[in-house]
Amino acid sequence: MKFSVNYLYLFFLLSFIFSEECYEKWFNNNFFINNVYYKIHANINNSDSIKIYTKNNKEYRIDLIDKIIITDSLKTISYNRKTNQLYIEKRDDNLSDFIFSFINIKNLRSKIKKNDNNYIKIKNKSYGNIYVYFNDKCTFIDSIVIDRMKNKFNIKNISVNSIDDPSNIDSLFTLDIDEKEVFKYDLR
Repeated sequence: MKFSVNYLYLFFLLSFIFSEECYEKWFNNNFFINNVYYKIHANINNSDSIKIYTKNNKEYRIDLIDKIIITDSLKTISYNRKTNQLYIEKRDDNLSDFIFSFINIKNLRSKIKKNDNNYIKIKNKSYGNIYVYFNDKCTFIDSIVIDRMKNKFNIKNISVNSIDDPSNIDSLFTLDIDEKEVFKYDLR
């Protein structure tokens, strides 16, 4: 009996020492190594919907209220449907790095400032304090809170889905507008 109790104690000790971090469990439940196309959907401050599409950890598209933002390795295109304005700017590396850190576990590990069982604090000075809260089983993100100066964003109802059929993915990363019909500002 003493022999089995010692092994049981050793098992629990090793399980504790080598246990996966909560964010690693979440990552392993939501991302697949061979897939490079993802759709992330969430709600901001319990009202506005946001959709993020990613491609090859190099490009992303954000659909938020009346805006479409598309970024590749060189530029960011931002189109506002309400004002019919198109802005072309140099790529925002900080935002790209932040978005892709959730898709690349090694990148996410390097950004963690504080890790406390079911939440992490991400190092990112340009976007303020970022907290990621997981559910009890670490299978999904309960919320992301971004606290920057006087602005606080609470992102909830986050779903991550892989896009299995990449045949239509390229159309997501182009704007279907006539550039002659919009107010265009090239700020590069």
